[in-house]
Amino acid sequence: MPYQTLHIIIPENRNIQDITKFTPEENYLILKIGSECIIESRKQIIGLTQEEIYNKVRQDTKDEITKLELDIMMEKETAKRMEEKTQYMYELQIDKLKKTIENQQDQIKSYELENKNIIQVEVNREREKCNTIIEEKERQNQINRELFDKAIKVSQLSITDKGVKGELKFNDIASTFKDFNKFYIEDKHAQSGQGDFHLHFDKFIVLADAKNYSNKVDKTQRDKIKKDLLKNEHISFGWLVSLNTNIDKFDKDPIMFEWINTNQCIIYINNLLSYENPEKILRLSYTISTQLHILINSSESVDIEINYLKESNARIVDKVKNMKTTIREINTGINIMKRQVENLQIEITDLLEIESKDTINTGFSFIDDWWKTNIIESKEENKILSSEIWQKFKQDNKDVLKDLEISADSFKDYIKTKVPSEYRNIKSKKGAIELINMKLKENNIIIKP
Repeated sequence: MPYQTLHIIIPENRNIQDITKFTPEENYLILKIGSECIIESRKQIIGLTQEEIYNKVRQDTKDEITKLELDIMMEKETAKRMEEKTQYMYELQIDKLKKTIENQQDQIKSYELENKNIIQVEVNREREKCNTIIEEKERQNQINRELFDKAIKVSQLSITDKGVKGELKFNDIASTFKDFNKFYIEDKHAQSGQGDFHLHFDKFIVLADAKNYSNKVDKTQRDKIKKDLLKNEHISFGWLVSLNTNIDKFDKDPIMFEWINTNQCIIYINNLLSYENPEKILRLSYTISTQLHILINSSESVDIEINYLKESNARIVDKVKNMKTTIREINTGINIMKRQVENLQIEITDLLEIESKDTINTGFSFIDDWWKTNIIESKEENKILSSEIWQKFKQDNKDVLKDLEISADSFKDYIKTKVPSEYRNIKSKKGAIELINMKLKENNIIIKP
């Protein structure tokens, strides 16, 4: 059978299978069937009217939009359920942590009350002992004190320096201990970091610092005696003696004390010269120091128990701090998830607004005219807020806004349809929109409707 040759042209960027493998009859069928299909399709397209084509395209688009809206609603509902579930889970964890923290705080308070009560009972007991001892000693040393007072008063007549007078007054009163075994006073006021006097008793040494102030002894002097006492590790007690005034923060009682470590303690003596017998107050300070010295050198079991309580309290405080840190991290995670949900809701709202342009307020045509003549694109990096544009629009069209019923919200809706999403940044659901690479014309034109 004779054959005929056909010259067929196809686009350069299109590829087809190698047809050289087919027989001439198969090539004939391929061309015949393909050409008949194309001719029939063209006839059907020609038979459709312009209105039918429009309706068909519109129906297809409507079906796709309906499907997209259903998908968005499902995603929104899923996100809402996930948020509720996550929030419920975090609330359970937070409640559990709060209960744990409350239990730990109750334990800490109970430990503090127990320790405070124990110390107060011991102090009261020692005070009673001290009062008895002081009364006995006072009767024995009354004559010696009177003689010593007279000698000091004579020597003070030639002294004018206020600080030296204060030191001499304290030295005078401290002579009440001269009948104590192995007691002597060492003057240290000329040596830096040693206080005014060192009172040497049989079992311990006291670093004494006397203040002859007209106002309260402040924190600076308290810190100074602490620093001096820490420098002298072999001395167990420091006496900060205010002769005429009280000591700030430690003036509730005539004598108060403060531990600076497990082996050293500060005794605060308030307004010593205001008492009829200041020597009695000084002797009471010695008695308290004696009992505290016994406490320092008490059995190891007491120290072990105190150290255990301190370590236990420290561990509890660390646990509470860790729980607070965890709660802050949980709250941060919750806030991040809330912001993500808000951003998702904003995007869904924008998507629905874009898909429903045909229902936009008719006043947008007037805004569009104003926009075209007053807003331009900026080649330089520039940002402007929708609130700024709205204020300018109101200023230009304040006489006609009532008739057109254009509000700030509808103006933002117009911007969302006018400006592509890549050129706008929505700060929050109800906040202003930030427009990128856009600006107002300097000589703007007012459009009248």
